[in-house]
Amino acid sequence: MERRKRLVRVFFNTFYEDVAKSIIKDLGRLGEVKFTNSKVVPELYYVEISVGQGNNEDVEAVASEARKVLEKHAADGKAFGFKVYTVVT
Repeated sequence: MERRKRLVRVFFNTFYEDVAKSIIKDLGRLGEVKFTNSKVVPELYYVEISVGQGNNEDVEAVASEARKVLEKHAADGKAFGFKVYTVVT
């Protein structure tokens, strides 16, 4: 059986390192995460969440939860500019 890659990609901005760490920690509860921040724009963070081998709905559910995490952290105005999307290959 062919193994498919299922990811949720998240981009966000923050000027606060502690906020970035908190967001990444919360996103880590959704799956295995890899993260980095831009070398050009250091307040831009990129997170990739690996999702299990379930169906596409599982990926969408993780993306929805990721959006909720970001909205929670945006409430105080210290995180902004979110983008969340899924990748299934």
